[in-house]
Formats: sequence, structure tokens, C-alpha cells
Amino acid sequence: MIATLFLALAAAAAAAPSSKPLSLPTALAGVKGVTYVPPAGDGVAAERAIRVSDNSSMRGSESVTVDLREIIHRHLTHSESFVHGGKKFYLSTQINMKGDGFLSVLAEGWEDPKFFKLDANMQGAWSENGVDYLAEIDASLLRKRYNNYLLIRNQGNGKTLVKRKLSDFFFAGYRSGRDAVIGGRKYKVFFSNDVDTSVSPARPNKKVYGICLLFDKSDGKGYHDIKPYLISPEAIQGPKPVGYQLYNKQVLYFHLAADGYTLTISD
Repeated sequence: MIATLFLALAAAAAAAPSSKPLSLPTALAGVKGVTYVPPAGDGVAAERAIRVSDNSSMRGSESVTVDLREIIHRHLTHSESFVHGGKKFYLSTQINMKGDGFLSVLAEGWEDPKFFKLDANMQGAWSENGVDYLAEIDASLLRKRYNNYLLIRNQGNGKTLVKRKLSDFFFAGYRSGRDAVIGGRKYKVFFSNDVDTSVSPARPNKKVYGICLLFDKSDGKGYHDIKPYLISPEAIQGPKPVGYQLYNKQVLYFHLAADGYTLTISD
């Protein structure tokens, strides 16, 4: 069964239409920290966004247009922050094209953020103005996964500077995205560089960028279970929209215009 499934996936990938990579438009080329180098393959790096093989079910009754220039890297400085030692630190969540989540730390005056993989063993250390900081997760088996806490401490005196429930922290990042409401379901759209994990701390991979849609599967009681759906721009730059199956099997169609920054999402 597994071998049959693997062969079926391989055949589908071989049959998938390819799209000619487009040059990064001047408007985006001027944005600090962004370089366009198309990813290898068909660009579908998402683990949860399932590509649809044809457009026969496309209705086009609803659509949303997003200007990627307006949202690039926006979440990195529009989620949460804290001030210590006269320095402001922006905190956010960054998701790489493999679907892994990272804590993003960006201090005023830094050119790039530092990324630390979000897991129970996270030990995110950095220094600024003579102060050593440590970000870690306070986890307990007695709590729901996202009811654990993000802690940031001053390592010198052990003082806790930030204590934030992960559910609330992720929701703050979610709110910084661009709304895309189709079929009564609201997603948030993000556009940013991928993550380079070949260095420590991880940093932006300025040769690759991706589109991320987030859906908030909230329980209505303040617990936010954020579902990410990741799409590479190269995969949707062809002549026709490309369909992806997102939350609860909802199929939406994506198209990136020839200008390289006008994204259209439709049903």
C-alpha cells in the first residue's frame, strides 16, 4: 500500500504543470532583505496544503486580492514586543517552508531577526548591550499543548521578562496577517523569507521566500490552535490558478500575477 501510494504521488508530481519562474519585480527588489531565487522543483513545499490536480471544480464566485508588497515581513514587527535595557525587542512566530515553527526575535537596530525553533527543548540565547537573554518553553504534561508558556529571562539575574501563553502568543502573530475571507472562512495571509537553519541562531534565507496562510481553529474559549498552510510563489506563477486543499478540505485557487506581487485567491 505504501509503495503504491509513493508511486502515485511520484506520477502526480511528474504530471504536474510547471511554470516558468518570473523575475522579481522592481517594486519587491527594492524591499530590504529580499532576493528572489525560485525554489527547486514545483515549489510545493507545504506539508498541509494539498495541491489539487485540476481546476474543474473552480467556481470563481468569491476572490480576494493581496498586494504582497504591503505584507512582506510585516508580522515580524506587528505581533508582540518588550523593552529592556532601553532596547525594544519585537517577538513573533516564523514558519519555514517545511512547516516548522520558530520564535522570531528582532531588536531595534538589528538588520535581521534571530530564529529559534519552538519546541519543548528550546534554548534561545542572545546578547544585547551586555545583557544575556534566554527564551525557553515552560511545558507541562498537565496542560494542553498551546497552554504552555513562552518565557524570556535575563540570564544575569534570572528575572523573567516575558511570560506568555503560547496560544495567545500565536494568536498575536495571526492577527498581524492580511485577511482573506472566502466561503465564510477567514484565513490570514503572510509573505516572508524562508528560514536558514544552517547557522545558529537561524536567520532569514534571503534567497527563498514563501506565502503562508493561517487558520485559527479556536475552541471559542480563548484557546487558539493555529493551522499553517504553506505555498511557494513559483508554484502559482503559471498562466492558470492552482488549487490547494486547506482547512477541512476547503479548496481555494491561487494565482500570482506576472508583476510578481499581486496574489489572487478564489474559490
